[in-house]
Amino acid sequence: MFRSTLLRRIAFVAFTAMGAAACSGADVASDASFATDSFSKPTEHGELRFDVANSTEFTASNRFHAWTFDLSGPAELTLRTQLGADNLDTVMYLYRRGEDGKWGSYLEKNDDDGASLSSLVSGTFAAGSYRIKVKAAKTSFRGAFTVFGGCSGAGCPSVAGGTCEGSES
Repeated sequence: MFRSTLLRRIAFVAFTAMGAAACSGADVASDASFATDSFSKPTEHGELRFDVANSTEFTASNRFHAWTFDLSGPAELTLRTQLGADNLDTVMYLYRRGEDGKWGSYLEKNDDDGASLSSLVSGTFAAGSYRIKVKAAKTSFRGAFTVFGGCSGAGCPSVAGGTCEGSES
């Protein structure tokens, strides 16, 4: 009986310590899936609009944000955040949907773009469906930020719902 009580107390202390670590501002990429707004269930913003501002903010109830887009062929992408609040720091993840329909592991991740606390992901990517997720580096961070997407190449989506760059109207 003593051993059973001791094991329950150890489990309780370990569980409590894990909860405290999650509130400490540690990386929350593996945040609990049962949360209303978590890394696995972010605030969905729909299609990322290229060459225009995709603005939102981190709040107590919106701590993780996601956008999707499709490339019809190879394209050169530049995805970046612009911070609208002092002491804000973003982390951006880029995913590609697999043949099984799942997002899987991230392809690219960026926390600080050089000396800036903004995030930057860039490179050449193949045709496919993509998703970006943006979170604050610490769960306590609040404030406005903007995601900008730049795309060049034949596979780019239409710009802000219009015609593709370089195409005739």
